[in-house]
Amino acid sequence: MQKYTAICDGKEENVELEQWAWCAVYEDDTELRQFDAEGRYHFVKEIDLSKIKTLIMYRTDDEAQRFDLMVKPGTQLFVIYRNLIIRAATPEQVTVRTPIFGWKIQGKDNCAYHYILPTGKLIISAGHDTQNVSAIIEKMIE
Repeated sequence: MQKYTAICDGKEENVELEQWAWCAVYEDDTELRQFDAEGRYHFVKEIDLSKIKTLIMYRTDDEAQRFDLMVKPGTQLFVIYRNLIIRAATPEQVTVRTPIFGWKIQGKDNCAYHYILPTGKLIISAGHDTQNVSAIIEKMIE
């Protein structure tokens, strides 16, 4: 398995490959990948928003499974990973790692949150709504 290294506050840290990762595609068709071929881990803040045209979320074991987000000028991008706890404090408790990505316009209420479910399906929400997403995942694993 490939090892990846992130530089945080001048220190190297090992990073595990996620099931889903991002790739920023620029106007000149060059790319910045979250996990690059040289073993480096890149942060979303490294994306040059003045040059990006598309943010791709792809499954790291099958890049054909992907979601493309066209980036409009003036938007902020985000990619986060959340561990959602399903059936908390019960013997059936399950933790599901969920990638969340999207955009927002600074100073405005416009935003879009994209949740990738364990099945590879996508839910799009106008707000950060992990409770409803958790309920949907719980129904999926019943």
